[in-house]
Amino acid sequence: MILILPLFAALIPSAPPQVDLARIQALILALGDPDFDARNAAQRALRENGFWAEKPLRDNLKNPDAEIASRCRELLLLLEEQRRDVVRGYSGKIALVDSKGRRIATDVRRRDGIIAGDRLKVTRLGQKVGVLVVADVQVWGSWVIPESDGSVDDFQKGDVVELLKRR
Repeated sequence: MILILPLFAALIPSAPPQVDLARIQALILALGDPDFDARNAAQRALRENGFWAEKPLRDNLKNPDAEIASRCRELLLLLEEQRRDVVRGYSGKIALVDSKGRRIATDVRRRDGIIAGDRLKVTRLGQKVGVLVVADVQVWGSWVIPESDGSVDDFQKGDVVELLKRR
């Protein structure tokens, strides 16, 4: 037992990640660079910093450089969307896609609190595929239909479905 404890201690992080606020501020200034590629690279880097870049981005919403202010606003909206996605409700998977019958079944069921009309965001390998609307809820799962112009063929068995906020 004594030999196992040091192994567990090695798995525990020793300190929070170091954040280079000077680098974040430099990236924010680079959002106003005359070179389009430099601006986009800075925006990508700030997006990767996520939460750590939020306060400096807010501080620059009224930057005299309109390009910096605009890109800060855009990045904050993206961060807010990511935060909302984290606090979303139940998630499950697509269980059946029947192209001939034009129907899709998910494992999201009545006991999960799903009701007809709920919207489900569908992702595959972390990329958004589309949105499904719950048409009928059963004990075993639910039948869903693609929202607006989506097609049944856009979705695959195993795609992840996540409950979006109710309107």
